[in-house]
Amino acid sequence: MNGIKKCRKLQEEEKSLLKSFFREASDSHESRRAQGILLMGGGSSLNFIEALTGFKRRQVFKYRAQFLKEGLCGIANKRKGKPKALLTKAQRDDIIGFLTQNTPDEGV
Repeated sequence: MNGIKKCRKLQEEEKSLLKSFFREASDSHESRRAQGILLMGGGSSLNFIEALTGFKRRQVFKYRAQFLKEGLCGIANKRKGKPKALLTKAQRDDIIGFLTQNTPDEGV
């Protein structure tokens, strides 16, 4: 053996699932992942895939393997949700109160 593992080819159901996911995805990261997997399955060159999606060779293979293992959950964006709050509610209320009650001196 030469140590190179081969991944199986995409089934037609998987291709159609990825195509519909690509068209309907609201997250650009997820749609680019689906696009990269589809292009790779279609025999596109890695240089073309990188130019189109921005993903390096390693990333395309990683997302493809994740998709084959976990389905669409494997290429889902893990960073969805609300961003981390920088200020607490009390801090925001203090700042809003300060800004609405205090005005700069007019003669300055």
